[in-house]
Amino acid sequence: ASSVSADDIDRQARELYKQGQFLAARLIWQEQAQHYAEQQNGLAQASVLSNLCLAYQQLGQWADAEIALSKSLHLLNSKGDTPAKLAAMAQALSASGSLNLAMGSPQTALEDWRQAEAIYGRLGDQHGQTRSQINRAQALRELGFYRQSLALLSDTYDRTVLQPDAPFKNTVLLRLGDMLRLSGQLEQSQEVLMRSLTLAQHNNQPADLSATLLQLGHLAIQQGDIAAADDFYTQAKMQWTPDVQAASPEQ
Repeated sequence: ASSVSADDIDRQARELYKQGQFLAARLIWQEQAQHYAEQQNGLAQASVLSNLCLAYQQLGQWADAEIALSKSLHLLNSKGDTPAKLAAMAQALSASGSLNLAMGSPQTALEDWRQAEAIYGRLGDQHGQTRSQINRAQALRELGFYRQSLALLSDTYDRTVLQPDAPFKNTVLLRLGDMLRLSGQLEQSQEVLMRSLTLAQHNNQPADLSATLLQLGHLAIQQGDIAAADDFYTQAKMQWTPDVQAASPEQ
C-alpha cells in the first residue's frame, strides 16, 4: 500500500493548479474522482469533482467542466446537512459561479456565490466568505453594477486589511484598485494599487505582482502617462504567471 495519503495527493494537485499546471492537476483529480467512485465515497468524490471542474475551465474544456459540476451537485443532492456536506456544497456552488461567469451568465454566477457565501457563513469559514465576496463583486462588475461592486470590495477590504494574514488580501486590493479606476477615482486607485504592489513584493507573489503592474499600466494610460504605462506593462510581462486566485481549488 502507498504511504502517500489522499490529502497529500490532493494538496499536490492544488499546488500544481496554483502554479498554472492545470493539465497535471486535472489528471490527478480525475484519478482521485475515479478512486472515490469505486470506494462509493460520494462526499469526497463530489469535492474532487468541483476542483476538476475548475481545472477543466482553465483548460477551456467547457463541456467536461459542466459534466464534472453536474456530477458533483448530483452526489450532494441527498438529505442531511453535516458540516462536511455543507462545505462540499459551498465548494460546488463556487465552481458553478466561476463556470457561469465564464459562460456569460453573471446573474446566475452572482446567485451561486451568494449561496456559497451564506453557507460559508454558517460554517464560520471566513476564508470562504472572503473569496465569495470577491467573486460576487466581479459578477456585479460584469453586470455593470460598478457602485455595488465597489461598495462590496470596500467593505471586504475594511474587514481584511487589519488582519496580517488575511486570505486573499492582495486580491481584494487588486480588485478594489481596479474598480476605483473604472469609477474614475484615479488617486484612490493609485494608492490602493501601490499598497498591493508593496504587499506582492514583500510576500514574493509573482502572480499578484504581475496583475498589479498590469493594473498600474491601465491606470497610467487613463492618467495620460504613456511612458509609465509602457514601463508597467513591460515589468508585468516579465513577471507573468497565471492568475488563479479567485477560482482556487479547495480541500
